[in-house]
Amino acid sequence: MIPPTFRLLIDQFLRFAGVGAMGTGVQYLVLIGLVQFVGINATVASCVGYASGAVVNYSLNYRFTFNSGRNHRDAIWRYVLLVASGFTLNGLLMFGAVELLKTHYLPAQLVTTGLLLLFNFLVSRWWVFGTAGV
Repeated sequence: MIPPTFRLLIDQFLRFAGVGAMGTGVQYLVLIGLVQFVGINATVASCVGYASGAVVNYSLNYRFTFNSGRNHRDAIWRYVLLVASGFTLNGLLMFGAVELLKTHYLPAQLVTTGLLLLFNFLVSRWWVFGTAGV
């Protein structure tokens, strides 16, 4: 039998991943559009896409994923710091993969997205949206 606390953690992670898939979809559309149609560097395009996806994710995670009791004024600055951290990590990972390792930008972005998924979930759950007592 799965303990209720662990079950809640799994449920939240699955909701977080679903919400994140929508934000990631926006990120990838921006990334591919900027690289293929505008000719922007893949690392820069990835970062612009990351910021675009972050806008989609905040509201859905606040209400749907974590049902946060934290007021928006407190949650938003924490979220901005999380996004800034994720933005930086995204850029560094993409730069390392694309520019240094010469990996195609799409597989590089897939690996980067997977690594950031866990980081973003943990920071969102315990610091940004504060699900205290769980």
